[in-house]
Amino acid sequence: MKYLLLTFIILFSCNESAQRIAPEPKIGDEYQEGIIFYIYQPTDFYYVENEVHGLIAAKEDLPDTYIWGCVMSSVPFSHKLGDGLYNTNIIRNICSNTNMADACKDEWFIPNVTEFKEMLKIKQLLNLKTDYYWTSSLITSDQASSIRQDGNTNLLHVNYKLNVRPIKQF
Repeated sequence: MKYLLLTFIILFSCNESAQRIAPEPKIGDEYQEGIIFYIYQPTDFYYVENEVHGLIAAKEDLPDTYIWGCVMSSVPFSHKLGDGLYNTNIIRNICSNTNMADACKDEWFIPNVTEFKEMLKIKQLLNLKTDYYWTSSLITSDQASSIRQDGNTNLLHVNYKLNVRPIKQF
């Protein structure tokens, strides 16, 4: 009987310790090669009930400056949280020149303007430059939204070369 009780106490203690070791990820945490800057909320399209998902910013900019992509017409771009991947895939599939979308590897993509604004909430952790960064938000057929770390946005021609800070979903 003592052996059975001792086994139960040890197993219970191990389970309690394991639960404390892996806390839920939160904004500002280093996670999956980046830093979490947004956790999806119940009103977000990508929210999954009883699961924690969100967006991660790369710890550094891509190593060079890049053009946005190419001139496009009648292509619907999204500015909703989580849709930077959708926008980046459009750029990859339509533009034949080397651009910022091509520079993103694996699951990384270019944030849209809404995602970048969320990323600015933890800008002190990201060491962003004071220069403009591209977003994946095309506003006119030949102008895309760019943004600085102070939150100032600007429309620039898609052939300008700017910094890029990729993000990914988790």
